[in-house]
Amino acid sequence: MDLHNQGRQKFMEFPFVSAPHRDLMVNLLSTVEDRLGSHLLPCTLPLDVQHCQNESGSAQASLHIRSGLQSSQVDFILGSWLHCKLPTGGALNITSLSAYLNPSTDAPNFMIELIQSSPTSLVFILDLPPRKDPVLSPDYLQTFYENTQLDTHRQMLAKLPEVQPYVSSSLYLRSVLSPTVVMIQIGAEAEQNVTQ
Repeated sequence: MDLHNQGRQKFMEFPFVSAPHRDLMVNLLSTVEDRLGSHLLPCTLPLDVQHCQNESGSAQASLHIRSGLQSSQVDFILGSWLHCKLPTGGALNITSLSAYLNPSTDAPNFMIELIQSSPTSLVFILDLPPRKDPVLSPDYLQTFYENTQLDTHRQMLAKLPEVQPYVSSSLYLRSVLSPTVVMIQIGAEAEQNVTQ
């Protein structure tokens, strides 16, 4: 089996997250690969980079990067998961997928991340970082944000009782995310409803 398929198989396991979390990530990645697969090169990272862990196995990570073909508008896609046992006895699990476009298009890049540091809550981050200043380019704002109803979906999520706005304690994270980011925390009741 080649590097791409071996690494992809391990990456797609998402072994430390709940079944709904895993299913969401697998479906999302499969959709991206189905739509963009013919525009992407195989992952060529060495296997020990595609999946690594510390000596005790208390921290593990998987990384999958696929570059776009020269003719593609996609520069590269990057998927990853991280599992780390915490000193408190819990674990931190982060899954993410990002797509970066090349200069042949000014469409926004894409990033989705799910962060779980306790069994009772999940942080959901969806960011479409603009490639033009949306304040100075109202057509850009309308095309990529208003017409896609991104904020309408955010408002619908915000109305759910299990959902609270999330503000990261990390200044770095707050500074790298765009003003259009959707960042929410989903409580345990939402997760229980999903698994039923």
